[in-house]
Amino acid sequence: MKRKLSFMRNRTRYGKGSTKTKNSDRKIKVGTNVIEQLNRYQKVIKEKLLSFGKKLEGEDYVFHSLESMIPMPLTTLHKGFKRIIQRAELKECTLHSLRHSHETILMNDGVPVRAIAERLGNTPEMIHTTYGHVLREMEDKIIDTFDRPIEIGVKSRANL
Repeated sequence: MKRKLSFMRNRTRYGKGSTKTKNSDRKIKVGTNVIEQLNRYQKVIKEKLLSFGKKLEGEDYVFHSLESMIPMPLTTLHKGFKRIIQRAELKECTLHSLRHSHETILMNDGVPVRAIAERLGNTPEMIHTTYGHVLREMEDKIIDTFDRPIEIGVKSRANL
């Protein structure tokens, strides 16, 4: 089973266009759960499109209005996401903030900056600029991690 997502186009309020930079055009690996959820969603969309006498084409948008089967307007997508966040009683955020959450989770888990940059279609410099605060927090964690064994040694009288 292929477990990659391709990013080849960008959607704006004016329609679709190319990705922002040469790094933005990419394929990323994803887990089986992501693929299973996308396949389930795609099956629903295909069945619904058939009921409208249409079929899913390769250039089609991912999200469609289930009432009309036209590509879901961005405003509708954003409003729907906002409702989900409110129902789940989560801190208010945007769809784009999920990208930042993804990056922060990867950084906090110790994934190398270069790998994160490739995954997000950025450069390592952009990651350092945008997420420098996370890197500084990680540096504090590194200091604490290294300081603990020294403290244990001092307590056990291993000092000079």
